[in-house]
Parts: sequence; structure tokens; C-alpha cells
Amino acid sequence: MKKNDIIFVMEEWHRYKLKQLFPDVKKKVFVLNIPDMFGKMDEELIKILKVKIKKYLD
Repeated sequence: MKKNDIIFVMEEWHRYKLKQLFPDVKKKVFVLNIPDMFGKMDEELIKILKVKIKKYLD
């Protein structure tokens, strides 16, 4: 996890679990508040992700 500058998770419980496994990532993890109900590579999810992470990448 040391290589990552920013880690995006969909829900708060994802951040919680990640911090349990890797305590050093506290400041790097951002919750996007997207319900974890989508299938892998779901087109709607991809659209939402593009909008949600845009502010972090500009």
C-alpha cells in the first residue's frame, strides 16, 4: 500500500476494513459514497466513478 497516493473506496465500511489491514493508509483513503450493489465493470458504475473521482484528479 505504500506505493499508492490515493485509494478510493465505495463505502465507509470498505475504508474501515482497509484501515484494519493497513493502518498506514489513513490519510490516503477516500470514500466515494457509492452503494456496493453493482456488478464488476457495470456501465452505470463506471459513469458514477468518473464523476466522483474527477475532483481528485483535476
